[in-house]
Amino acid sequence: MATAGSCDISFDSCATCSSKHNRTRAALCQCKHCSESFCFDCMKDHNDSLQESIALVSNQYNEVQAMLKIKKQLINDETNKSKIQISEWLQQFIDKLNTEKAKIETQIENEELEAKVTQSIEFEIRIFQRYILEIHW
Repeated sequence: MATAGSCDISFDSCATCSSKHNRTRAALCQCKHCSESFCFDCMKDHNDSLQESIALVSNQYNEVQAMLKIKKQLINDETNKSKIQISEWLQQFIDKLNTEKAKIETQIENEELEAKVTQSIEFEIRIFQRYILEIHW
């Protein structure tokens, strides 16, 4: 009796069909992203899911970029504002120092003039004392 030869067809089964749909389908393609094997329908669903994920990440990236741009502008604005405030404060401080310097210089000049007058008076008093001593002796 002749036996029929067995035909052993080996194929990868679709990962999604076997895990989610409890069915077996031949995998026609493999995802380069995750290396899973899929039938045509599941590959399309997987691809759509990946596209949605990419779009979500892209939107989040764009939002973060926009926030960073706003924060950077805010930092620049506050930095410039602070620099202006410091410059104004420093100029006011310098003006006050110059005013005080002028007052001190004026006081020194007045004291110097007063010292010269006092010295002149003391000199005249000594001359007068000598004169008086000469008259009495």
